[in-house]
Amino acid sequence: MKKICFVLPRLTNMSSPIVGLSLLINHLANKYHVLVIGVLEDKSHNLFLFNNTNIVVLREKTLYQKMRKVKKFNPDIIISSLFQSDIFSSFFFSNVKKISMVRSDILLNYCYDQGYFKGSLMYVLHALSLSRFQKVIALSSQNASRLIFTEDNKIKIIRNFFHETNQSTSERINNDYIHLVFAGHLTKRKGILNLIKTINYVTKKNINVKLTVLGKGPLMEKIENYIISNRLQKNIILMGYVDNVLPFIKRAHYSILPSYSEGTSRFILESLHSGKKVIVRNTSGIDEVLNKENAYLFNTDDQLKKTIRTLFNSKIFKKDPCKNYPKIFDKNTNLHKIEEEIRTLINK
Repeated sequence: MKKICFVLPRLTNMSSPIVGLSLLINHLANKYHVLVIGVLEDKSHNLFLFNNTNIVVLREKTLYQKMRKVKKFNPDIIISSLFQSDIFSSFFFSNVKKISMVRSDILLNYCYDQGYFKGSLMYVLHALSLSRFQKVIALSSQNASRLIFTEDNKIKIIRNFFHETNQSTSERINNDYIHLVFAGHLTKRKGILNLIKTINYVTKKNINVKLTVLGKGPLMEKIENYIISNRLQKNIILMGYVDNVLPFIKRAHYSILPSYSEGTSRFILESLHSGKKVIVRNTSGIDEVLNKENAYLFNTDDQLKKTIRTLFNSKIFKKDPCKNYPKIFDKNTNLHKIEEEIRTLINK
């Protein structure tokens, strides 16, 4: 049986990329012997993500111990994702065939999260490390364009996916106000503070809108203070982190994601699959997969204000479902596409 080693940063269920990759890991574990290593972990936890007994989760505390364990495992291929894991795989296992799963626009992500100087350095280092991989899988053409040191024939675009279930679609909501729901980390890159300022602006223009915010992050206290100082407690509800976003999606008219940089959000996929249209900032190639049948795209905060005003004044929001779930996100199709890339590389 062929051996695959997954190299990830932290094996935590709160990380959207890890949850998504767990679907791939569990799928492959039925056909391959799989080892999962957390580069930054010194213990294992949240093992319910990896439900196949063929999977071994590494517990060694030091990088040296992790390296020895991987070499002893002697994998036919290494699959990694995110900055620390790609650096680790690239520079410590140069003689092993490798695939990286790039989940976002790495240039914009790092600059927003780390600042321009540090973010630019991280981007260059990550891009250099990816040039040492035999295959890099990206979510969109724009994300792929950031792989400036990687040859085009080594890049493959395969869309994001999530665990699609036969969940019932949402019913019509008879509210006199637009109900929006946001889910994500409360950071500058996610655009959450500007979204809340937009809600403040439109409410003062007699537009009845409510926003439910799901998530935690470094901007939480600043957001709380802004809500109190502008008397927005009735319009904006902070729920913190929740395990299941679906009930909140189904109770809202639209899911909204104002991120300045993004992959293809699992929150957005869940919303579309539940029959909800989404309001999304047009960034990171999202317009490659969304259209007027399932989304409202905006480029600036002023455009977002105009969109909310139009939806409210026209009363469209009362009956405005997502007309189609894009087939390009189909889980089984994309799992098989990735598996084919793995099989081809192993057999080379």
